[in-house]
Amino acid sequence: MSDDHLLRRLFRAKLAEVRRGQQAGLIDPSWHPMDLLALLTQIVQSMAASASVVSSIVGEQRVGDTLAERRAAAVEAARRLVVF
Repeated sequence: MSDDHLLRRLFRAKLAEVRRGQQAGLIDPSWHPMDLLALLTQIVQSMAASASVVSSIVGEQRVGDTLAERRAAAVEAARRLVVF
């Protein structure tokens, strides 16, 4: 992957933001920036798709399962990871 590849640029920018947030005291500095970025990315991906996958496997649907509720859950999970 070249240095100017879109994904490389995007992830480097996100890592820089995490580091800036940690230096400013806004993000828990005990996380390695790459680990935190990986966790946050997985939360977003899982909330975007996994709720329907899990529902189909267990055979039950969450009552009121909406995109807005999944987004709110992802935001809350991210907030809990970042704040210290």
